[in-house]
Amino acid sequence: MRRTIGAPWGATTLEKPRKTWKSAPQGRDKRFEELEEWMPSSPDPRSGPLKRDTYTCLHFHIVFATHCRRPVIDKRWRPGLHAYIAGILRKQGGVPLIVGGVSDHIHILTGLRPTHCLSDIMREVKHESSRWSRENHCRDFSWQKGYSAFTVSPLTCEKVRQYIARQEEHHNEPREVETPPHAPLSRPCGAPSETPTSPV
Repeated sequence: MRRTIGAPWGATTLEKPRKTWKSAPQGRDKRFEELEEWMPSSPDPRSGPLKRDTYTCLHFHIVFATHCRRPVIDKRWRPGLHAYIAGILRKQGGVPLIVGGVSDHIHILTGLRPTHCLSDIMREVKHESSRWSRENHCRDFSWQKGYSAFTVSPLTCEKVRQYIARQEEHHNEPREVETPPHAPLSRPCGAPSETPTSPV
């Protein structure tokens, strides 16, 4: 309680100073407006309790390479490998936005749940994709032991997706001469192809 100025001595008031709700500043950054589109709506704090919705937006940019960075992911079966990795992520409950890369490493942009353990997801991705590569294309294929993973803001997901989509251009990977369909695919990694290739 506080004494009211001008009131008789001993007189008090129970009224507390009223809080004023400040309006949003003018000219606010548009990035925050874009971010709010990803957030669940909730009522004004003055009108009642907030909703109990749970919302997460967890995106990861993951990079890992072949063993010793050997350029063994051939262009003929590279799209199939990317699609297979995306399928592994979906099977684990993830939401792959794009899988890309070049001959010696892979980039992944994927959404994961809060209950996911990233190390478990990556162990499954690398185990299953290396097994698929050995059985179908490259008998001694293997990945490096580690990987790099970075969280991605919803505001930058599209930029990361475009970066991954332009990997061949980014690394200036030379375009190869088309290989005849009868050329064998299942051979040891790094072994010379029966049909030589050269940049054009």
